[in-house]
Amino acid sequence: TPDRGAPPVRLVIPALGIDTPVVEVRTRLVDRQGQLVSTWETADYAAGYHVGSAYPGQVGNLVLSGHNNIKGQVFRPISALGEPDVPFPRGALAYVVDARDRVFVYAFEEMVKVREAGAPLEERIRNAQYMAPTEDPILTLITCWPLNSNTHRIIVRARLVGETDIAQLQNISPIR
Repeated sequence: TPDRGAPPVRLVIPALGIDTPVVEVRTRLVDRQGQLVSTWETADYAAGYHVGSAYPGQVGNLVLSGHNNIKGQVFRPISALGEPDVPFPRGALAYVVDARDRVFVYAFEEMVKVREAGAPLEERIRNAQYMAPTEDPILTLITCWPLNSNTHRIIVRARLVGETDIAQLQNISPIR
């Protein structure tokens, strides 16, 4: 039987000082100017695992999101990457721990900034493609930008480069 994986429970990105729990988030319907639209919840004081996206280490798109300026600000360092004086750390490693204590390692490849507030529907649909399934094992991290607002989204993409032992992770960053 092929390994179907397990949901993520922790995210560690040493280069950005991130070490946060991961909890499940789902979509919900909200009323936007009289029209019901589906939107993703955002976890408080944790990164949010988009239920239905890939599990760590599996083929597909593992999508995690987090707040940048409220309720724990767990993705504030990612939001800061959108600032002109903060370089994107291409090749930086992200460690995703699953519910079975397996640790999957992803390397940063790409960062984009997309408009959210005031963007026409067509543009928002294009932006949402960053959350779509992929044919490769990809980690997608999403937060708001700028640091003290939410008019745009910063999206970081990382590619799976391997798996490591949980003991190695404890040497990289202390468990909180």
